[in-house]
Amino acid sequence: MNYRGKLWIIPDEGQIIQPLFEKEVALGENHTKKIQEFSDMYQ
Repeated sequence: MNYRGKLWIIPDEGQIIQPLFEKEVALGENHTKKIQEFSDMYQ
């Protein structure tokens, strides 16, 4: 699979008790889409 890179988000452990959020960003895909996925998950 061709991918552009990885997006890592380290949640604030005082607000979100979850491990590191890591997603691969495919070629032609915008990294902000993955940031939105994280935001939608934890509002």
